[in-house]
Amino acid sequence: MVLSTRRIGSVIALLAALCLAACVASSRATTEPQSVYGVHVYLSNSGVKFVPAHLVPDTALTYLVTVWNQSKTTRTFHFANVATPTLSPGHKASFLYPFHVVGYVKWKSLTSTGKTFTGEIRVRYATPLPNVGVPGFQ
Repeated sequence: MVLSTRRIGSVIALLAALCLAACVASSRATTEPQSVYGVHVYLSNSGVKFVPAHLVPDTALTYLVTVWNQSKTTRTFHFANVATPTLSPGHKASFLYPFHVVGYVKWKSLTSTGKTFTGEIRVRYATPLPNVGVPGFQ
């Protein structure tokens, strides 16, 4: 059977399109999108305030945490294994924290006078996205 060059080109283009579609479908199934969410932490003389106040992180979320020292003394802030440098009154620092493990993430704020504020945030498992691929390819 002899195929014309035109037909061979069409067959190659079809195979390339099918391979590309299979790669896209498999990459969606194995990689979840990561969302970055801004959170402000205000350190005051009386405690620590998170904005927004009610945080519900999941394993597909990353926080961009901005810590602002509004107290009258120097402070440090620890969030899991990340710590800010010592913050003078009126200064701020930022860091990214990706949530990869279900459970509780502890935080604490230390004052230069020895007072400590502590807490924890519960991390939930992210609901996976439905497998949206090319029909016929799973």
